[in-house]
Amino acid sequence: MSTIGSLGSSDFRRILTNHPVSSPTDLIFFGRNPRPTPFSLIQLTEEQRFAIQLAKKYALEQSIQNALRKQAVQYQQQDLNNIKRNHALILLSRIYVGSISFEIGDEDLKRTFSPFGPIKAVTLSWDATLQKHKGFAFIEYEVPEAASLALEQMNGYTLAGRNLKVGRPSNAPQAGPLETELRSDAKTRSRVYIASIHPELSESDIKTVFEAFGKVEGCTLYPDPKYPGRHRGFGYIEFESEESAISAVSSMNCFDLAGQQLRVARAITPMDVTLPLEANITTKINLAATSTTPSSAVALAAANISAKVMSMDAQEAVTSETSRHSTTTRFSMSTTDNPGLPPPGVFIPSAIGGLKPDPVTDQDALANSCETDEVSKSTASMWDDDEDSAVPIQPNNTTDITEEQPSDPDERIAVDSNTAQSGFLFTSPLSRVLLLENMLDAGDVDEEVEEEVREECARFGEVLRVIIHINGSDVRIFVQFDRSDVTQIACDALNQRFFSGRVVRARLYDEEQFQLHELDN
Repeated sequence: MSTIGSLGSSDFRRILTNHPVSSPTDLIFFGRNPRPTPFSLIQLTEEQRFAIQLAKKYALEQSIQNALRKQAVQYQQQDLNNIKRNHALILLSRIYVGSISFEIGDEDLKRTFSPFGPIKAVTLSWDATLQKHKGFAFIEYEVPEAASLALEQMNGYTLAGRNLKVGRPSNAPQAGPLETELRSDAKTRSRVYIASIHPELSESDIKTVFEAFGKVEGCTLYPDPKYPGRHRGFGYIEFESEESAISAVSSMNCFDLAGQQLRVARAITPMDVTLPLEANITTKINLAATSTTPSSAVALAAANISAKVMSMDAQEAVTSETSRHSTTTRFSMSTTDNPGLPPPGVFIPSAIGGLKPDPVTDQDALANSCETDEVSKSTASMWDDDEDSAVPIQPNNTTDITEEQPSDPDERIAVDSNTAQSGFLFTSPLSRVLLLENMLDAGDVDEEVEEEVREECARFGEVLRVIIHINGSDVRIFVQFDRSDVTQIACDALNQRFFSGRVVRARLYDEEQFQLHELDN
């Protein structure tokens, strides 16, 4: 029998003619008595259907967690950038004043340097032995533009017979690159800082004066909280072009207007910065006002996915988790746990709202908890979850009865709409450190406590380290997670749990103090 390689073209055509190839639509039958049967899919078993449902649920969970993880990282990075920017602005707002006459005091310095802008503090060095100052001081303004003007115009100025030496503090050079970046910002380049404004002049008066250099898009004079209706003597002007801002600075600086010399300079402070500047703004950042706020459509889609995940056999997931948990760790579920908590591994943002308690789920959870108590008693577990010692815990989404509610229906509707539009923005402080208190006395600490706490907290996410801090009879257990959202979930789950007959108090701890080993605050 010849091989295909030895066949010629004519032989190959003859074979195709005698044995034509079937078309794709022809039916092929097998067996001795073939009969055409329609094609049908294989019926899945109950186990296979259950596995598919678990896979769908897992995919939905991962999509939610990935979206929220990216959002949390974005907000954390934004917070760090804002904190870094505010620290730089504070450093740029400070100046050093040397060669001060011994006859000059704090009030004299404040009166001399106040025309450039509002002064936050004057720190005059003091010699306790000689009972007089050392001849130098630090002045901190509320805005960096005032410090820049004082640095340019007051170096070498004669005060009480001595030439002042004005410069930057020793730690100011590290803020130099950020100052250059702020000055080069497109929104800041056409902005002008103006100070030493007469109290009788209004924003419209200043705008009329500076319109000679170009179109003025806005003029803002900061109001004086002590005297309503009056300003503090400084503000900002926004021009349409950078050329107009440059012309205004070169022409109007030290210009006499209404008996006072104006102090004009290019702006450094961004428009979105709130005065006065503060060093720690972590808890004051309004995430809802940022430009990276997710749209309502994205929030609604994530809420729908979350509700779908919750509806996929939540009762079975809670039951299986309870039975698995009672056999793998000394921690046991409390009979007073919030019935509205999602199944293990499903993360639902708190701003969307918790689930309403389900009576059927409550009964099943109560039965499973009783079985767990039997196991914990037989194994001498340190975690107590019996009904006699349990303290009722209100669900997380329950409103405090002492909180005042708006009496006007329109106000309540406005509040509800604002809450709904917030999506799931992270309004709680960002911290990856969890503090557990009132767990045990100093004499009860052993080697197994750290491992047991680590094992229990690992259920919520990756645990970086566990530190047991003992101060007298007070025992504090710090747990550092890899993500702040996981820390919040663990805090809600472990708070009001029982350990050796004690009610555990769980709360978030300031991460900066934790890194500095300040564990007694």
